[in-house]
Amino acid sequence: MKRPAFQFYPTDWRNDAGLRMCSLAARGLWWEMICVMHAAEPYGHLIAASQPILPEELARIVGESKVDVTKWLAELEKRMVFSVTEAGAIYSRRMVRDEIERDKWRKRQVRHRDVTPPVTGNVTAPTGNVTAPVTPVSPSSSSSSSSSSSSSSNTKSTAEARTSAPRGVRLSKDWVLPKSWGGWALAEQTTWNAEHCRKVSVMFRNYWVAKSGRDAAKLDWEATWHNWVLKEPAMRINGDKGAPLWKSSDATIMAKATELGINTKGASRSELISRIEEKIHAH
Repeated sequence: MKRPAFQFYPTDWRNDAGLRMCSLAARGLWWEMICVMHAAEPYGHLIAASQPILPEELARIVGESKVDVTKWLAELEKRMVFSVTEAGAIYSRRMVRDEIERDKWRKRQVRHRDVTPPVTGNVTAPTGNVTAPVTPVSPSSSSSSSSSSSSSSNTKSTAEARTSAPRGVRLSKDWVLPKSWGGWALAEQTTWNAEHCRKVSVMFRNYWVAKSGRDAAKLDWEATWHNWVLKEPAMRINGDKGAPLWKSSDATIMAKATELGINTKGASRSELISRIEEKIHAH
């Protein structure tokens, strides 16, 4: 679906540590890429006519030389500003994630319309001032019968409403992570790889299959998976189970070095880690 505009969050843009470490030219290229990806299908991917847009093609689109565009793309890739599909197409994790959420919202609206009963009959609003006289009525067998019938009718309506309300279901014992769910997780957790995502999904399945009680049944298992992923920590690197989160990626390492006032120019990853640890221990 074509959209004439998209939401932009200046605070998120300026607080992206990886993007802030790129040159102004590279950030400008990324903005141009976002505009192209906004009109692409699937949404958020640097694709034209179902094919990945190559650097030389992107250079023609933005009106710059291939040499400069290639250099700026390398900057963006180094800082993990974008991700790349198996087919070699660049995509924005944020745009893909937002599109998934929009699609879920649309599906919820459809479900809501499907379960909301339509209003039937002719409903006429009263006009003018209508005052009905109040006359005390002694209880009689007919009024008692009417009251009993009304109460019975209300009880039946309440029972029907409860029966028609959507109920949660348990996770199947042979559940396997759907590909689209895994793709969302990898876009959200940028330090994860496919194997780590699989292991998390196995823990997710084992937990919910073993869980008892009413809370083990869910209306929306995809939303439950999203919440599970969002609560998971970043993947540790090199098997270091005690590694802090700032070691998760090049972008977080650079951000930590900048925070501590460490000169990052020409330093390798291992050198930066060593300097950061020395600075932290010195305090």
